[in-house]
Amino acid sequence: MYDTSANFFSIDDARFVGISEPYLYIPFYLREKFGIDFYYFLFLNVVFVIYTWSKIALKFFSKTPSKYSAIYILVFVLLTFNYRDLMDINRSIFAYSLFFYYVFLIKNKNLLNFFFFSFFAVMFHNSSLIVIALYLLSNVKFGYRLNLMCLLSSLMIGVVLSNYIASFESLISKIPLFGSSISFYLYSEKFGVQVFTVGTLLKKILNCCLVVLSCLYAIFEIKKRGNDQILQLIIFVGCIELIFLGFVTFFERVNLAFNFVFLYLFVKEINFFQKISLAFLVAFRSLCLYIFIYFPIFFGDYSAVMVNNSYKNEMMLKPLYYPTFFLLDIHNNGYSDNFISANSIWRK
Repeated sequence: MYDTSANFFSIDDARFVGISEPYLYIPFYLREKFGIDFYYFLFLNVVFVIYTWSKIALKFFSKTPSKYSAIYILVFVLLTFNYRDLMDINRSIFAYSLFFYYVFLIKNKNLLNFFFFSFFAVMFHNSSLIVIALYLLSNVKFGYRLNLMCLLSSLMIGVVLSNYIASFESLISKIPLFGSSISFYLYSEKFGVQVFTVGTLLKKILNCCLVVLSCLYAIFEIKKRGNDQILQLIIFVGCIELIFLGFVTFFERVNLAFNFVFLYLFVKEINFFQKISLAFLVAFRSLCLYIFIYFPIFFGDYSAVMVNNSYKNEMMLKPLYYPTFFLLDIHNNGYSDNFISANSIWRK
């Protein structure tokens, strides 16, 4: 969990610039003032994300009830986001949750509410600016043909972009404010162009299939029923995601945003086959993720993470023999700040 680890050690070493970095300042303040460990703050973030996503999903399905609603809710609420989304890239998903709370759950869409949720979303993660910009742009009406052209063009660009992106490095690095960050996530070996394993390639293919299908369904709905801002947002977010399909970080961050919006298609009463195809892709994607990616991680060698691999095994076995209630006492029975600081080798 690189992102989580980086944030933890920034807090542990007090390497941040104060309240302008709330994702570091808040847990640091809670620890120094009240002795609350970092993982409690992390779990609070996760609870908010799950609450927001569940509320959004239930709201969507309540508008188009069917005899399969319970199955759809079970599949989409439990399987749309995975372990890594929630526990590793938690800062991004928390920021997106804040903004989509405004988009889908705040009834009064006034300027004050928009700026309030947008401001805090950006404070938690700058990538929220992409989502906010696309939300504003989605007010522009795109017709059926133009949307279809955008989708196909994005897919074609995404297939070849990773081969030519090096030509634009000097230009991208000169972008005001965010040039260095964008360059880092486009050109660094770990976060830039993706080198695929069987598991990551399968994950990327399934994500792209979900994006393309969802965007096509949204385009067909616009053709049939006329323009709709959220349908247009689905298409815009999907197109940006496809453009970066050859990259690691940009793709997975935009994919988080896409996972929040594609379910809106159920509000538009898409047909049974379309619903089943989306549910199947989400379920199959999760199955493949846990079999090919997360299962090997959970049960693999942690020598690159902890000084002693037996500590990881001890933590994994605790839920089997220790009462769940006591496991909530992370300070004494889990990944406490003291435990991580003493045993993790990821300090930067």
